[in-house]
Amino acid sequence: MQTERRWSVIFTCLIGFLFMPIGHTSPLQEQTLQDYIEQHFGITLELSSQEFSQILWLEKTEHRSPDNVPSAGYYPLEKEVIRLLNRLHNLALLREGSEASYQYFTKPQREDNYDRPVLDRQTFDVLSRWFNPRALSEDRYATLRAVTIISAVARTRFAHDRAQQVWDSKGLGSVPQDGMELLWATANHDTTIYPLLDTLPAEQRALLLAAFLPDSHFRHMLYAEGSRTMFYRLIDGLQQKQANPALSRDTFNFWFMVWLIDISGFWVNPTIPEGSYYLNKAEAQNTIMQWHLLTNSLFNQLKWQPRAVIARELLKNYLTYRARALNLPNIPVNDLMVYGGLASLLRIHTPDQADQLHDAYNRLSTNQQKTLREIYTDKLVGYPPKTPTYLPAVFVNLFEAGGSFQHSFELFIDIYIQSMDLIKAKYKSGELQSDKPVSFKALANTAEVIAEMHSVSVKLEGYDILLQTEKNEDSITIEQISTL
Repeated sequence: MQTERRWSVIFTCLIGFLFMPIGHTSPLQEQTLQDYIEQHFGITLELSSQEFSQILWLEKTEHRSPDNVPSAGYYPLEKEVIRLLNRLHNLALLREGSEASYQYFTKPQREDNYDRPVLDRQTFDVLSRWFNPRALSEDRYATLRAVTIISAVARTRFAHDRAQQVWDSKGLGSVPQDGMELLWATANHDTTIYPLLDTLPAEQRALLLAAFLPDSHFRHMLYAEGSRTMFYRLIDGLQQKQANPALSRDTFNFWFMVWLIDISGFWVNPTIPEGSYYLNKAEAQNTIMQWHLLTNSLFNQLKWQPRAVIARELLKNYLTYRARALNLPNIPVNDLMVYGGLASLLRIHTPDQADQLHDAYNRLSTNQQKTLREIYTDKLVGYPPKTPTYLPAVFVNLFEAGGSFQHSFELFIDIYIQSMDLIKAKYKSGELQSDKPVSFKALANTAEVIAEMHSVSVKLEGYDILLQTEKNEDSITIEQISTL
């Protein structure tokens, strides 16, 4: 048996060298990757030679998520490699759907220090139905695995450079910098950029147009990071206002499955990479609820309404659901959107967290509460037009840095209110174009030390923002210091 396994490894490595593009050298050694898989996943995660070789591109990634939870632990491989292996393993567990798979899937959540509601077996079974062999053919399962791998690989510099060569040969100009835009462009123009995609049957490659649909980031919807415009691309596809693609219920469901697997591996515990650390009971139920709301609005009730109406109702219904799920007594009707929005943005689920949110919100000034209501009213009418990114990570890292919930919340609200005011003004004046999103990634990456700094420069798409922190007063002022 050991001999057969060894020959399997050798064969995989040889195929990998043949499969890897000329000129690509990988410090991520084939044997290192194989050893890690065998140590942590055993035979429950089997990779084809093509999948294995495509994963080796990940050593070139320049992507680092600022969402560092759980931050502790040693990473024997690059974090993005572990996250990808985790997602593939979670997909296999959900497809299997057995009691043993459930135990594997929830293993990281059952550790002593886990403070979130562990995924229950009933909800696991609900999730598993999407991936059951009766619901997902072998061809589609292989496509879903390929999409999961390529979604990570597309962030690498090597993939970007390879795509640019193809773009140059076709006179297409510059390759999109955004990872999702690049994946969408790849699905439209040339899947040979990624050898793994080129092995898929033509009818399966057509699913890539749904899987890589841009401006349709499900985690943004789940955290209510943006305004109603988050849903526009999905609505346009379903109303066939775009030649490519016209979405159907079938391709929409495939899009959702892609994001469900993405969410399952959003956070990874480096010491227990075998299951989903992130997709606990509350996150799973919120994910399913958002999917139900999307499905109900897009296919049943509002399909042919103007997209602004559909999107507004989607966002309003989800925020109302999130607010009521907190089970807090006597939330004023005027504050439902705010409570639902903050609960989504700050990933608040447990009764203890809900109570902390309630207390922290009530300690805000009357003017701050009024401004937050205006921000969420703006979201219903389409401001900001593009979704700001990495805001949830700002709060998570502020809190994980060791501050109290109250202190972290007040600091975050200062950042949030003043940033949203500035962003809205710049959009309205035309100084910030409506197709340019605002990124808080730089701030998220430095959030753990912001309380010890007088200022930190935050890069927005087109602006540098100076966040000045007064240590004694814990107040933040934001001013524009340059335009590009």
